Amino acid sequence: MSYPSIVENELLQFSEKQLIIASRLYQEKLIGVVSEAAFYQSLGRLCHNGKIAKVSKGVYCRPRKTRYGDVLPSEQEIVDTFTKNEQGMVVGYRLYNALNLTTQVSKNSEVYSSGFEGKTKRIGNVNMTHYPLKYSQSVIKTVALFEVLNHYYEIQDLNRTAFQNFLSESAKSYNEDVIEQVLSTMRYPKKTIAFAHQALNYHKRQNSLGRYLSSLSEYRIPSMEEIYETT
Repeated sequence: MSYPSIVENELLQFSEKQLIIASRLYQEKLIGVVSEAAFYQSLGRLCHNGKIAKVSKGVYCRPRKTRYGDVLPSEQEIVDTFTKNEQGMVVGYRLYNALNLTTQVSKNSEVYSSGFEGKTKRIGNVNMTHYPLKYSQSVIKTVALFEVLNHYYEIQDLNRTAFQNFLSESAKSYNEDVIEQVLSTMRYPKKTIAFAHQALNYHKRQNSLGRYLSSLSEYRIPSMEEIYETT
């Protein structure tokens, strides 16, 4: 069997519109079977013949053929690919919307994921940043807390009541082990850690975030009184 046929047979194992990460496919299925150069040459030929479509650099799919033309993965399907099975989570305005913190939306989707190689990747309107975490529910809640606090001053039309409820729920789900894991991986600014420390203290949740902070520093964060006086 020729190299292009071998590669095509592997590609046929993927469903229509399912994202195919070329480097992953080669490492998992074809290394030692075809050379890397032959593999990528075969992908080029298959693209030229319309059997697969290039979605982004190093990312392909089998397009769905319709009378109106080829259909590629939707933005939501791309997001799902890199967040399913605890591989990642949405951040940015999609996260804020899900938490009912604002009704504002963004043209792009922002994703943190462990499901791709490299530091960043863009596929269509999906911007991804690589963080090597297992995105369990406890990790997602912790990252959500730090993301919201880190961008507190930037979130447009912030719903103050929803934000207060969010802080309360975040305090209830606080987990020291998860905090350690997240902060060692994501390196949030000291002011964001100080904001979380203050919020947890306000809700009488014991925490060790103070060890990341300097008693000699002042951090530009809103006071809890300011937050709770706005409603």
